[in-house]
Amino acid sequence: MCLTLFGCISLITSKNILISSLTFGLTLYILYEMFSMFYKPQLNPFISLSYMFLKKMSFKESMIYICFQLIGSFIGSLFIALFMGSFSYLGSNEISDLLLINYNFASASIVAIIIESLLTFIFILSLLILSNNKNSNFYLSLIYFVLILIGAPFTATSIDFARSLSTSLLQTLSDNYNALSQLYIFFIGPLIGSVLAVFAFKSLNKVYAYE
Repeated sequence: MCLTLFGCISLITSKNILISSLTFGLTLYILYEMFSMFYKPQLNPFISLSYMFLKKMSFKESMIYICFQLIGSFIGSLFIALFMGSFSYLGSNEISDLLLINYNFASASIVAIIIESLLTFIFILSLLILSNNKNSNFYLSLIYFVLILIGAPFTATSIDFARSLSTSLLQTLSDNYNALSQLYIFFIGPLIGSVLAVFAFKSLNKVYAYE
């Protein structure tokens, strides 16, 4: 929950893409270093689901992780909203004007789902492959920084459904329903990406001994 809380805060607090990406990557690295000596930190629900699909975690364990990830994300979003004195902007995930200029909404939604699928696929596959690497915390933080930088102009880079859910729901308190109406994109996209990452990892394990 702590990792999700600080991750949510770090990404919400800046509208600048580069600063936001750097802040999240650095926060992720610090928290990974702090907690990895106790357990394997998990950033979002789809990481927990991926571990469950690979039978690295039981269904009960993954659900417990997901519950605390959601709680942490809501606390982080609420903290920022109270600090800013408004629920109107919480760094939620939405289809950007860049996509809407070139596509109608239906097509832009499909493109956004594909983008989120690819970003999630890359991150989760990297996480699974690097799980036993002694420098995995640094590499994963760097990868996440790059992925946020790539996806931010299009979808504000979700990958983390917990953050997308909490920010979109809380923004409705200021009568902003745009993010909530697009929430399905940031569930379907990362879900597809995480499932593909699990299949890819299993296929790689037939050739290389990552486990």
